[in-house]
Amino acid sequence: MAASLFTDKETNNWLKACLALNITKDGLAYFLETELKRLKTVVGSSCGPSDRPRCASRIWLRYWLIQSAYNMITQQR
Repeated sequence: MAASLFTDKETNNWLKACLALNITKDGLAYFLETELKRLKTVVGSSCGPSDRPRCASRIWLRYWLIQSAYNMITQQR
């Protein structure tokens, strides 16, 4: 039974797809986590005094979008 499991081409394709998705998810989670850390340090420091409210709101919107994507990727089902 086990030998026939790995000789079936369709089963092998599903296993490869599952492995590829897990690797991609882990890489994307790492990227989003490092991007969130970078954004936390940037908030407020890159905006000039006259531009601060508009600039900060754009940075926080980007932070919120990345945080939402990170939460969706890392949640356990």
